[in-house]
Amino acid sequence: MKSKKIFLLFLMFTYLGLEASLAQELSFKSGYILTNDGNKIKGKIHYDKELNPTTVLFINNDGNQTIFSPNQIRGFKIKGGNFFTENNKIKGDEFIEQVFKGKISLFIHKNQLILTDYNDDLVFLNTEDNEKSRLENYNILLSLTSGLCYIEKSNPYKAFKNDIGSIIAILREFHYCESEAYKIYYKQPLILAYNLSLGFLFQSYPLSSPSWEAESPNGFSPFFLAGIQIKSPEPKLKKTRLDLGLGLSQSTITTIIFEENSIKAISGRQVTNVTAIHVPVIFVYEIPSKINISPYLGMGLMSSLKFGKIKSGLINDLEKDSQYAIIKPAEFMETPRFNLSPILKFGIKWKGNLYLESILGQQLNAQNVYFNGVNGSLTERFFSLSLGCKF
Repeated sequence: MKSKKIFLLFLMFTYLGLEASLAQELSFKSGYILTNDGNKIKGKIHYDKELNPTTVLFINNDGNQTIFSPNQIRGFKIKGGNFFTENNKIKGDEFIEQVFKGKISLFIHKNQLILTDYNDDLVFLNTEDNEKSRLENYNILLSLTSGLCYIEKSNPYKAFKNDIGSIIAILREFHYCESEAYKIYYKQPLILAYNLSLGFLFQSYPLSSPSWEAESPNGFSPFFLAGIQIKSPEPKLKKTRLDLGLGLSQSTITTIIFEENSIKAISGRQVTNVTAIHVPVIFVYEIPSKINISPYLGMGLMSSLKFGKIKSGLINDLEKDSQYAIIKPAEFMETPRFNLSPILKFGIKWKGNLYLESILGQQLNAQNVYFNGVNGSLTERFFSLSLGCKF
């Protein structure tokens, strides 16, 4: 009796081990099948990734296994990935990968890109990696999407890469413009562009203290900014973008403070060299234009990390009755290490690559001042003017 129990346990563990090994070897993934009635049934799916599958192995949430062929279901979808469906015109006994579904659809079959037009006719794209193939495919897409929408303006030939992402971008723009329903089974990355600019940062420093008379001459400093522009592939969001930047500026702040009463007059002068690293984060709206010059505007925040180094500083303490003056070196102004500023951006873009822009902002407590026992601060108001290039 004991040996039978041991034998049964052995068989059970062997079965479980084989089942786990088979599941691991077959590499099941979460997804759903689409029945001929249009219902979605979730479960685990295995299919041959190397070829267009002729069958698919499906395990539902109850653990039941079923093998389906193209005539039994409309298709199946892997979670976060591929969608396969039937298309008798391409090949009736295989599931064909579909990456775009709409008035014009895009399929992949054995590394061949195939479009279906309005009449459901097949249009084969050239998959060769050369300029002739790129131009041929671009012209095919323009022909299929011709109409009231000028797709070539937002998807110019020079930006067309002859890959799935570029083809989907054109199809997506066309369907959005024509108010046609569409669905994408292809994960499109964010659209990234990089830019560099060089210009000047103009600064002024109003002093906030009623006890003093003070001045800090307006100044300007060289301003370098490198950045990245992030746009969504969604056509409805094509006029907006997120700009992230990393900038550098160097400035010299000269502050003169004067305080007078019936007994004495005290004046101070300090020169501080400030090196600042700026990180602007700006949401930008691009204003549509029918000419080569396109304006844009945005708003956001800029964090600044500053390093101040005092070049010189002195205080002149004059007694009015005796006319006796004490002149001594002194440091009465300190640069805070970190600042956060609200900013606005205005600019114009020429032919999509060159741009002229300005960033306006204000930093409260840009410089802390301690003079004759009273605390105060300098508020920095600034704007930049830069010429840059996107690439």
